Amino acid sequence: MDALMVADSYLYLECKLFKIIDGFDLMKAYNLTPNIVTGIATNTLAGCELVENLCNVRALNLIDQKTTPEFKRLLGKSLGIRLN
Repeated sequence: MDALMVADSYLYLECKLFKIIDGFDLMKAYNLTPNIVTGIATNTLAGCELVENLCNVRALNLIDQKTTPEFKRLLGKSLGIRLN
């Protein structure tokens, strides 16, 4: 867990982002569920759909600029802030 010091108080941030080739095994082995999956598995629409159907996790190809608004929304939700 990362921590940022803000005005003498601590704001704890937790956002799990998997960028690995086989995150499914990692999810099972460590009982972790990411907020977002990105990386080579998300380079195609079929890959994104497979990740989302198998893992019930949002998959985003961050190289595609059309995914930026959704990425900002999900990241902002995890951080509890609104990102423009």
